[in-house]
Amino acid sequence: MTYKQFEDLLLTYKQLTDDIGDLYDIGVDLMEGKYEISKNVEKMFEISIESVYGDDGLSWVTWFIWENEWGEKDWGIDQTNGNGAFDSDGNPMANSIQSLYELLEKDHKIESLTSTTETQIAQN
Repeated sequence: MTYKQFEDLLLTYKQLTDDIGDLYDIGVDLMEGKYEISKNVEKMFEISIESVYGDDGLSWVTWFIWENEWGEKDWGIDQTNGNGAFDSDGNPMANSIQSLYELLEKDHKIESLTSTTETQIAQN
């Protein structure tokens, strides 16, 4: 997945969840009942992330969205309390879409079946 695709996926998901929340505020429930659109949106999003970055990658993305508030949360003093995500030098990790993408590409990208097959063919 390119950075542009990743960014588009996350920002589209954010817009959809914001829109669903706004509609709920005016009495249109797309979270429960007959039209559970939010569940389907979430499922498609999770499948898209998980197919490229696996379960651990999906965990990082959901942490970024909900705990890290889309990279907007100021962890400040929480770093010393074990909250937030920091590297061994104390630098914040996954604090923007760009840094989240870099983390996932570096540590969580699943090697595609196609490239594995091509590698095996080339070795034979």
